[in-house]
Amino acid sequence: MPLPLLGSLLNLDISENDFTKTLEPKDRKSVLHALLEDCLKAAAKDEPLLIVIEDLHWIDALSQNLLGNLRTR
Repeated sequence: MPLPLLGSLLNLDISENDFTKTLEPKDRKSVLHALLEDCLKAAAKDEPLLIVIEDLHWIDALSQNLLGNLRTR
C-alpha cells in the first residue's frame, strides 16, 4: 500500500511499509503521482472538482511535472 508516500507530502508521520521501503526514487515518484491521480479521480467521481492553485509562478519543477501529467489525463 503506497499510503506512506502521502506522509511527506501532507506533513504527516506515516511510517514506511515493506512496499514503500523498497521503492527506487523514480518508482517512488511514479507511484506517488498515480496515488494522487487516484485520489483526485475519487474526489471528482460524483461531482466536478475545482482545484485552485495560487502563486503558480513559484511552482517547482517536480510539481509542474505532476500538474502537467494530471492535466493530460
